[in-house]
Amino acid sequence: MITLARSSAAAGLIVALASGLGAQTPAATERFDLRGLVLDSATLAPLNGVSVTIDSSQLRQTTDNAGRFNFPALLPGHYLLRARHLGHREASFGATVASGDTGTVILVLAAVATRLETVQVAGSAVQVPSRFDEPYKRAAAGRGVFFTRKDLDAINAHDYQTLFNRVPGVNANDRGVAFQRCRDSGSLEYASVNKVQVWVDGHRMYGQDPNKNVMEILRLIPPYTIEIMEVYPSQSVIPAAFLGDACAVIALWTKSY
Repeated sequence: MITLARSSAAAGLIVALASGLGAQTPAATERFDLRGLVLDSATLAPLNGVSVTIDSSQLRQTTDNAGRFNFPALLPGHYLLRARHLGHREASFGATVASGDTGTVILVLAAVATRLETVQVAGSAVQVPSRFDEPYKRAAAGRGVFFTRKDLDAINAHDYQTLFNRVPGVNANDRGVAFQRCRDSGSLEYASVNKVQVWVDGHRMYGQDPNKNVMEILRLIPPYTIEIMEVYPSQSVIPAAFLGDACAVIALWTKSY
């Protein structure tokens, strides 16, 4: 027979269904299976995925879809079973295997509320005309620095100097804009258009004078006319659409595009 002890956990209950096969004493080398069934205390439904372990051993079983588990080839003796399952209170149960009877240990676990941590996800959906799909998709990827129409309104920028000075690795003043990644001989120089690509509405702009600096070109396009502005301050973040001979890229998309 299998002798059973009541669970040490308040919510646990243990029952044995055993068939008597006589009271003879088994041989010392005889081994037995310890089978079990785990049920929910409220519904008495079988619980799948319950981890059942035997204390003071490495033995572990997991219940199947029918809530059943089996520890095969155990020596006669007393065993302390511990059952764990997400959403149920952990409980321990004692069982003594004393003969070759093949019974079933029934473990009943009480359900408990599972506390979940609160996770805040910041984000917003933006609706834009389809012609601006590509720049907004690049903005969502986040490989460069972007100023959307909403950003420009919030900053209330009347010049590009204000915007560029918000970009890491970029310095701007009345004379021009300097990208730290566009250095010549170790010195920081104000970039001309042969170093910094300037794109407007999908077209690469060079200006009539190849020595004209970036700020002079940008002054022709006031910030209030911009729908979205892309800034890629180094070659490592320049997307394929703008790859070329530049060390940095500025792409403007106007409302009238």
